[in-house]
Amino acid sequence: MTFVATDPDAAPGLFGVGIYDLGETARLIRRDPDTVARWTQGRRALHEVDDDQILTFWDLISLLVISELIRRRVPKPEIRRGAE
Repeated sequence: MTFVATDPDAAPGLFGVGIYDLGETARLIRRDPDTVARWTQGRRALHEVDDDQILTFWDLISLLVISELIRRRVPKPEIRRGAE
């Protein structure tokens, strides 16, 4: 489910930001939700997120790029280094 925060008082810091859950993000980037969860959680995450269940538009685009890099067989350690 996709949301856009429209009330700055109800969601400070998220006003005007697209918000996606893990399942919606996985669907949009055409990956399994478990795969997306693995990329965003844990010590060896490929992309760190502030909340395991809520992703921003920036997170969505970053995960789309990661997905494409993996499809092109870029090694995960290189992806991690590039994200630093």
